[in-house]
Amino acid sequence: MASPTQSPDGTRDFPAFIRMVNDGSFQHELAGALHDINAKLQTIASNEGKAKGQLTITINLTHQDDGTVQVEPVVKAKVPEPRRRKSTFWMTPGGNLSPNNPKQVRLEFKDVSAPAAPAKDLPSENREAANG
Repeated sequence: MASPTQSPDGTRDFPAFIRMVNDGSFQHELAGALHDINAKLQTIASNEGKAKGQLTITINLTHQDDGTVQVEPVVKAKVPEPRRRKSTFWMTPGGNLSPNNPKQVRLEFKDVSAPAAPAKDLPSENREAANG
């Protein structure tokens, strides 16, 4: 006896049909694509708080004169690219990009990690004037 979804005419059950396409390899391809999308979305969402993807399944059916039907499955996965930080640059007079504003004076910093010069004792008359 045939199941309610499997008759002598073939199947009307969509999951059963998917399992038959390409002798089952299409179902495995779908499962792998879904897993890959979820892994990427999880990574992006953990960094950005939210992620959205899409899995599109297209099944092209071509009915031939001899009664056969060619089934061509197509899988497309769409996952957002992680957001990238923006960088600001200034145009130099020569037409190049620089991370430094060419109109702003650059401050030179000295190394403060070098040991300081040893303290000197003031002469006694300067000591009294300093103590008031």
